[in-house]
Amino acid sequence: MSFLSSALARIIALGFSADLILFFVIFLSGFVYTAFLGRRRVLLYLTSVYVALAVLAYAPFLGRIPEVISSTSKIIYFIVAFLILFFILSRGVLGQVFKRGGYISGWWQVLFLSFFQLALIVSIVFSFLPGASLNIFSLFTRIIFLDPWGRFILLIIPIILMAALARKDDKD
Repeated sequence: MSFLSSALARIIALGFSADLILFFVIFLSGFVYTAFLGRRRVLLYLTSVYVALAVLAYAPFLGRIPEVISSTSKIIYFIVAFLILFFILSRGVLGQVFKRGGYISGWWQVLFLSFFQLALIVSIVFSFLPGASLNIFSLFTRIIFLDPWGRFILLIIPIILMAALARKDDKD
């Protein structure tokens, strides 16, 4: 983490704000993410993120982790839960549903959805980090990613988009 912190500090020293860098990285990652994964995997990953978030919200062992290693451990647990659930869901019924249809038709729709999915993942990771490490971001960015209302909106926007952007010619 110290390498990442020092690299970010050097970029900020060049005159770019941490907020601008964060939003640029999310936006650029959305393009790359969509291009490499395609619409079906983006939807499957999004579903896996929601399930992993729900599983970790009720994981009793997370409360027993010492506060010193808590933020790193929670991020690792989230990533592990996400990967396990992705492979389970992709091999099951949900994977078959997305392989058949995909349900989101245009590339711009998938790009839009992946942007909000990445913002949700950033919000989840930020929630695991100590507050002092997030002081480099402006109040506006902290409200978007850490405030209960901001996190709630980031949580429901992908769900609303999946429902709103679904193709109407579904045969099921």
